[in-house]
Amino acid sequence: MNYYKFLKQEIEWIKERDPSLSSTIEIWFMPGFRALKTWYFTHKLYAKHPTLARILSLRAQKKTGIDIHPGGNDWQQNIY
Repeated sequence: MNYYKFLKQEIEWIKERDPSLSSTIEIWFMPGFRALKTWYFTHKLYAKHPTLARILSLRAQKKTGIDIHPGGNDWQQNIY
């Protein structure tokens, strides 16, 4: 799955499950969405450079307060 398809899928997934949203623009500023964008990139990087992927993941954690391990496979199964 490419990055843009992933983002579109996640935006739709969030819109279906978050009744407090008044517009799609709000999603882009949610810390959870920022963490997911980083997770997608670090997950792809994790196979070849696990240390670098983890460093980038920790940097995103500092900014968002959310830690998603880059080695995790399908995070949606563990939420809701």
